[in-house]
Amino acid sequence: MKNKLLSVTIIILLGIIAAFSFSACNNTETPPERKLERIEIASGSEESYKTEYVLGDELDVAGLSINAIYSNGDTEPVSVGRTMVADFDSSTPIEQLVLIITYQGKTTQYNVKIRGPESIRVKSTDHKIDYNVDETLDVSNLVIEADFGSGIKKDIIVTADMVDGFDSSAAKNNLPLTISYGGRNVQYDIKIIAPVDEPETIAIISDTHKTQYELDEDFDISGLEIEVQYNSGAVDVMPVTSDMVSGFDSSSYAVDQVVTVSYGDLSVSYLVNIGKATSFSVLLGNGKTLYRIGETLNTEGIKIALSFSFSDEKVILDIEPSWIKGFDSSKVEIALRLDVEYEVWKSKFSNEKKILSREFYVSITSGDIYMISDVEITDMEGNPYTPPRGDGALESYANSFIELRSRIFQQVIREKGAFAALGGYWSMENDKLVLDFFSKIYECTFEDDTIILPPFEMKGWFEEPSYLVTLTFTLSTM
Repeated sequence: MKNKLLSVTIIILLGIIAAFSFSACNNTETPPERKLERIEIASGSEESYKTEYVLGDELDVAGLSINAIYSNGDTEPVSVGRTMVADFDSSTPIEQLVLIITYQGKTTQYNVKIRGPESIRVKSTDHKIDYNVDETLDVSNLVIEADFGSGIKKDIIVTADMVDGFDSSAAKNNLPLTISYGGRNVQYDIKIIAPVDEPETIAIISDTHKTQYELDEDFDISGLEIEVQYNSGAVDVMPVTSDMVSGFDSSSYAVDQVVTVSYGDLSVSYLVNIGKATSFSVLLGNGKTLYRIGETLNTEGIKIALSFSFSDEKVILDIEPSWIKGFDSSKVEIALRLDVEYEVWKSKFSNEKKILSREFYVSITSGDIYMISDVEITDMEGNPYTPPRGDGALESYANSFIELRSRIFQQVIREKGAFAALGGYWSMENDKLVLDFFSKIYECTFEDDTIILPPFEMKGWFEEPSYLVTLTFTLSTM
C-alpha cells in the first residue's frame, strides 16, 4: 500500500515539473514596443523655474523640466532647453502668456506673466531740448529709467516711436513731449526757437557819399549806406554810423585810402582821396610798349605819378586797364597814341567830376623787334657830354637822353624797312637812318648794328647857348 502511494506521489510531481518545463519552453515572444504618449510639466517643479518676467527680459528655462510618459507606463524626466519653448514675447505686459513646449512631436504648455513697470522717469541729461523751427525730432542720448518694483530697474533707450507731441512748425517756449513705455508715461519739455536773422554779407550801395577830402577835413558820414543780406533771405538797407567806420585819416594826403565799414563780424571797404591831385605823369618803366598784331593790352609795370599842389611828393599808382583809351592792335601802328584818364573827384550831388588825362605811345608791328643799348652822348671832341652847371633845365633834358630819354628810346621796332621809336620816327634810306624827333630831321649813319647820330643841337629850355652833341647807340634783336 505504501509503495503504491509513493508511486502516485512521484507521478504527480513529475507531471507538475513537466507542466512548468513546457510553459518555460513556450515563453519566447518579443515584448511590446514602448511609445511616447505625452509630456507634462514635471510636478513639483513650479517653484524651480521662472514664471514671472518684466518687459525686455529674455526667456529663462533654468530649472524647467518635463516628464515624458510612455505607453508601457514608463516615465522619464527631461530638462527643457530654450529651443523647445515657443511664443515667448516680453515686449508687452500681459497677465498670462501661454508658452508651448515641444518634445519629440508632443507638446505641453505653461503660463508666464510679463510685468510692466510701476513707474518711469527721464534719466538722461544730455538729450536734445532746443530745436529750430521745422527741425526734426532727435532722440539721441534720450534714456528713461523703468522701475518694475522689487528692486528691479532698467535703463531704456528711447526711440522716436515712443515719443508723442512733437511739432516744430512754429516757435514755442515750452513744448511738453510724452514718452510711453510699458503702459506708463513720462513727459519732458523742449523749446522750439524762432529763426534768427544772421547777416551773411554786406555791401556799400550808396553812390553819393563823400570820397574826396581836403587835408585835415573831418569825416563825412552823410549819404553812406550799406545793404545787409541775411541767412533767411531778408535784405535790409541801413545808414552807416560813425562807430561803424575805421581807417580814415586826413592828416596827410593820400590816394585810395582804405576806409572800412563794419557790421557785426562783417566788413566792407571803399576808397577815399585826401587832397586833390592837380596833374599826373605816366611812368612806363619796364612796361610793355611794343605789341605784335593781335596782342592784348598789358599794363604790368606801367604806373602814374600823381602831383599835388600842396606837396612836392608824388603818389605812385599802378595803372588800371580801364583808365586807358584808344588801344587797338588789329593793324600796324608806328606810334599809337593811348590816353590815360584818371578821375580826381566826383560830386556827391551830381554827375559832375574832374578827370585828368595824359597820353603815351605804343607801337603795333608785324616785324622784328629791337632793343637799343650802349647809348653814348658825346660832345664834338668825342668826350662824354656833361651839361654845364647851373642849367637845371638843360641838365634835365640832357640826362633824359643819357637815360634813354627815360622811356622814348628803350625799344625800337622795325616794320617794312622802317624803324620807329616812341616819341620820334625813324626811316631807313640808302643804308642811313633818318630821325624825325620833335619835328627835327636828323640823318644817321647805320653801320651794322651801330647807329651814329650826327651832331645835333641840345638846347636849354630857358637859357642859351645851345650845345652840339652826338648820339650813338646799338640795336639788338629782342
